[in-house]
Formats: sequence, structure tokens, C-alpha cells
Amino acid sequence: MKRFIFMAALFMLALLTLMALVGGCVAKSEEKAVATPPSPPPADGIPADHPDLDEQEMYTACSDCHRDETPDVYEQWWNSAHGIATVKCYQCHGTYEDMMRVPATSNCMFCHEEQTSQMDGTLTCWQCHSAHHFTGHHSERGEG
Repeated sequence: MKRFIFMAALFMLALLTLMALVGGCVAKSEEKAVATPPSPPPADGIPADHPDLDEQEMYTACSDCHRDETPDVYEQWWNSAHGIATVKCYQCHGTYEDMMRVPATSNCMFCHEEQTSQMDGTLTCWQCHSAHHFTGHHSERGEG
């Protein structure tokens, strides 16, 4: 009889241990399911927090500073379809007075009316396209 009680107690201990392990795994998988991906920028863009410029600097090409200040961004643009087509920074980002760090989707409509007209109003360009990473070919611009 003592052996039966010992075996029953051992069985219960093993069962409780198993339940605790399974419960912990379920809780961890539920925690992972709660995590949400980062949201894309809003359709109306994000204003730029650009440092003050003097009047002469305001009329200097953006690339004159950004080539050195943000070389990764400059290279991404330079190698993109927009860079190859020589789309200027202000055409998407606005002028110094109304500059947007992330342009509004409505800015894209000026050149991409056909594509933006197919969007249902819930998408922004940035949900499918990343900033400055637009594909293109150097040969169109005569670059190596």
C-alpha cells in the first residue's frame, strides 16, 4: 500500500511539473503574439527638424551638405530611380520653409498619379516602398 501511495504521489508530482512547463510555453507564445510590428509613417508625412540655415545655405543644393552629413541617405537616393532621373530633394520633401522628413503620400501623386489612384486610401507609399530605395539602372544616367 505504501508503494501505491508513493507511486501516486510521484505521478502527481510529474503531472504538475508537466502542466507547469506546458503553461509556461503557452504564456510565452501568447506574449510573442501580442507584439505588433512598427507602423509605417502617416500618409500626411513627418515634418523635418532641420537645423537653421542662413539665406545663402537655403538656396544651396541639398546634396552639397547631405553628401557629407548623411552619406548613406545620399547614396541610397543617388542609386535609386529618383536619383537616376535627377528628381530633386525639394520635389518630394518640400522647400526649406515647409520641409518634410518623410514626404506626404500626396506629394507622390504629382509624378505617380496612375499608381496612387489605385491605392484604396488605407495604404501609404511607405508601406511597400522604403525611402530612397527605388530600383533603377546606372546606365540610364551614364554612370558606371
